[in-house]
Amino acid sequence: MKKNGIISGLILVAIGVVILLKSFDLICFSWWTLWRLWPFSFIFVGIGIMPIKKMWKGIFYVIAILACVATMSYMTKHNSYGRWGDRLRNFFDKRDIKELKEDFLRSDQISYLGFSDSITRIKVNAEFVSGNYLFETKPYNSMLRFTFQGNSYSTSLTEEGTTGFLELLPKEWDNRKSSGKIYLYEKFDYTFTLQGEKSDISLDAAKLNIDTLNINAGDASSWNITLSASAPETYLFITAHPDAGNINLTLPASSGYQFITSAIADTTQWNNLQPAKTGTYLSDNFKEAKQWVFIESNSRNVEVRR
Repeated sequence: MKKNGIISGLILVAIGVVILLKSFDLICFSWWTLWRLWPFSFIFVGIGIMPIKKMWKGIFYVIAILACVATMSYMTKHNSYGRWGDRLRNFFDKRDIKELKEDFLRSDQISYLGFSDSITRIKVNAEFVSGNYLFETKPYNSMLRFTFQGNSYSTSLTEEGTTGFLELLPKEWDNRKSSGKIYLYEKFDYTFTLQGEKSDISLDAAKLNIDTLNINAGDASSWNITLSASAPETYLFITAHPDAGNINLTLPASSGYQFITSAIADTTQWNNLQPAKTGTYLSDNFKEAKQWVFIESNSRNVEVRR
């Protein structure tokens, strides 16, 4: 009974530690993470059958649990979610691999990326296909967090001086409906290059400092962008496919903005902009404003709200 009690207690302690660390975003944990840790089952079984004193078994169990947590932490910092089909190819036939892969693509894919304290600016390059994707602002943390469901995405963050280069790109995709959440922090200045096709993309940047935002609106894509007044000037460049959907921009009421377009003007959807010259329109408060948004677009499906 004592032996069973010790083992049960250690298991509960391990579960509690994992949940606690995950709640502070210090480790990643998902069913895929659990699957990647399957070799630890041999370690625990091996400790259990070793002909040694219970005290030593307890010590070895604690060491194994700490090693398990450290492994999850390593996976978190190094974004260890690589291709795994090839590793299982010797154990399963092609049909089994396909089924496993489809099950994994339907499950949550959680990625964490760490960064150094010297980073002050992040340049985001992201491409989205076939789904709904949301950028949200979260309280500052020591890691960037992403969740995707459906198509498989790769995430990477490289650093050069005080700038971090963040890439979110699809590894492989089909017509599967996907979804994703990208959590951003207010600490940084941001530059965005976003591309979307057959997707609904929302960027809630009401608390972010963005100086440049490049949008490539592909076929059947729709966009909802909310900007803040924190940056003195924000430059927004929109290149839209002829069959792209609506692009809705929500700007601070205090911001002045300039709209340059080659499309036929419909100033009602552009919040009653006043023409300054051919193809250029200004908001009524442009001269008095202390913060400005400069918009260039080839699409007439842009609606500006204030």
